[in-house]
Amino acid sequence: MTAAENVAFPLKMRRFDLSTIPGRVSRFLDLVKLGGYGDRRIHELSGGQQQRVAIARALVFEPELLLLDEPLAALDVKLREEMQLEFRRIQHELGVTTINVTHDQREALVVSDDVIVMDGGRIQQHANPVELYRAPKNPFVAGFLGLSSFVEGAATADGNLKAGDVLVRGVPVGDLAEGAHVVAAIRAEQIRLAASSGELGSCDTLLDGTVSIRFSRVSARCTSSMRRRCPAQRSASITMTQTASACSV
Repeated sequence: MTAAENVAFPLKMRRFDLSTIPGRVSRFLDLVKLGGYGDRRIHELSGGQQQRVAIARALVFEPELLLLDEPLAALDVKLREEMQLEFRRIQHELGVTTINVTHDQREALVVSDDVIVMDGGRIQQHANPVELYRAPKNPFVAGFLGLSSFVEGAATADGNLKAGDVLVRGVPVGDLAEGAHVVAAIRAEQIRLAASSGELGSCDTLLDGTVSIRFSRVSARCTSSMRRRCPAQRSASITMTQTASACSV
């Protein structure tokens, strides 16, 4: 089947007026930026183009609700990211309500107006992408979306966290009893590093310490032609440290 025949198939199955089908097919191929590709057979299209044909076929009869299950999972990373933005554009142009089931956190945040995070069949949080990322309700959501560092400690009277001698200021989720065990999630982009605390300006939490970078393995391997002139494979461990200050914002 050609790309156009693929897109036309659901229209024929639903007994649309045959005279309207070519125009509708052409319109939706243009929508997914495949105008002029209608006569090409599926094996003549790239993976991304094939995925666009599938999207056009699902939308061509203008459903009130579109259900998607891992629609971009088979694509490579670069193509998947391109298709996420493309699909978002199509959603806005058509205004069709879409339920998309995915394990790709980036995809969920990019293409959605609302996101429901589930674990073990239970809803952990329902919010818009910004709120979900910035104010996760529990450690599972914080760890599932993006990279977080977790700090455990006791809740203070003003809703912050005390871990040893360090006071971590944050936004509490719900009412916290003073002294209760709590966990704070800190995103990597919320941390600023500098050689001294004076360079950081205003911070919610300020720490002095040492930055350590460890290279766990450095290897050199000889080819058979070089064996007589070079030593055997060697391994080493290198650690670089520097005193620094860090703050969370």
